[in-house]
Amino acid sequence: MQERLPFRAIRPSKGDGALSEAARLAPILTLLSLLLISCGIGSIRCSSSTTTVHDNSTDMMLLLYFKRAITNDSRQALRSRVPLCSWEGVYCSRTNPGRVTGLDLGDLALSGPISPSLGNLTFLRRLDLSTNGFIGEIPPLNRLQRLKYLSLRNNSLRGIIPDTLTNCSNLVYLDLSTNSFTGEIPPLHRLQILEYLHLANNSLRGIIPDTLTNYSNLWYLDLSTNSFTGEIPALHRLQILESLHLANNSLRGIITDTLTNCSNLRYLDLSNNSLIGEIPHDIGHLSNLVTLNLDRNNLTGTIPPSLKNISQLEYICLADNKLTGTISDELEKFPSLVYLGLRGNWLSGGIPETLCKYNQSSLQILDFSFNVLGKTLPSNFGDTLLNLIYLSLYGNNFEGHLPASLGNISGLTTLGLSFNNFIGQVPSTFGNLGMLQYLYLEGNNLSGFIPAELGSLQQLTHLYLSGNNLEGGVP
Repeated sequence: MQERLPFRAIRPSKGDGALSEAARLAPILTLLSLLLISCGIGSIRCSSSTTTVHDNSTDMMLLLYFKRAITNDSRQALRSRVPLCSWEGVYCSRTNPGRVTGLDLGDLALSGPISPSLGNLTFLRRLDLSTNGFIGEIPPLNRLQRLKYLSLRNNSLRGIIPDTLTNCSNLVYLDLSTNSFTGEIPPLHRLQILEYLHLANNSLRGIIPDTLTNYSNLWYLDLSTNSFTGEIPALHRLQILESLHLANNSLRGIITDTLTNCSNLRYLDLSNNSLIGEIPHDIGHLSNLVTLNLDRNNLTGTIPPSLKNISQLEYICLADNKLTGTISDELEKFPSLVYLGLRGNWLSGGIPETLCKYNQSSLQILDFSFNVLGKTLPSNFGDTLLNLIYLSLYGNNFEGHLPASLGNISGLTTLGLSFNNFIGQVPSTFGNLGMLQYLYLEGNNLSGFIPAELGSLQQLTHLYLSGNNLEGGVP
């Protein structure tokens, strides 16, 4: 299931200006060029006068200055043509001819600095320069008070995020992700109608400001892969929040119970931080959750029983923590589960029988490796998990024989059973695993001959059998 599409500001239609405008605009453009040279383009006004130049040639000149700053336009996306509304990705107002309301210049292989001239396109509602090669800092954009959509993601921009962005009080969508921004998140308290905030994959630091909790319209928040420290602020006021991504930071403290008040959450990723304490016991209140990723923290305690109330879960990853107790015997409560990752904990008590009693037709990835589960594998283990493509049970002190039913999981590409205490022979049914690429059986007490059927596995590229008592050669 995918997240809902981000906000897209309504684009006005392309202007209908005729080519005959060129002759009429030529003298105006010449005069305006002289004005811009003598007065500067920062505000399009002379210091001795408060009169702003605002005829329908102004935005043309501003775009020409923007074009001039670009050092590479290999696709010739910004060919200078009159009227400007015929430029690729340029959208103009119907009611104010010649005024630019939208720039959709994403993924056009443009490079160079972003000209400050864009900050004077005061009718602009949408600015998308994403996935290009822009460098330098964000120019002053505080005059763009009509701006609703700003995306500068996936460039090579640097410096701090300017606090003047708070003057763009109509912003609904702000994406500055995948750049090289530094410093802290500035106070953006005037962005009261912001719905989408994406600052991931930068070098931002400091604490996550409490002011973010005032954005009551926010449904998407991604601050992952930065260097944020401190604790996760109380987010319970973000009642319509659907996606929260704080992974790959240095956040500490506990996951507070207040997070479970965000009842609309569908995607929660707090992985790879330094969080401690227990998973909130009331996490089951997040009944709309589809993805839960808490791996690579220092969480303790047991897996909360209330988790079974989240029947829409498709992805559960609690790996590489310090969780104890047993694996829930109510896995049938997750009919849509695709990924279940519990590796690297202290879970015990074996694999629940319910995992083999119910048809888990959606489950594709199952990773219980490096726990202390022990016991034997159910003989019918492979009879109901028929759509698995990845199964890892490494290092769990499992005993007994390898179930022949594992050979029924015909779509398996990876089967990891190493470093246990399995005995007996390698089942010949493993020869039915026609898609298998990786087979890990080392570090057990297996004996007998290596089955000839393994020779029919044409996709097999990695076979690990060492540390056993097997006889014969590899087929």
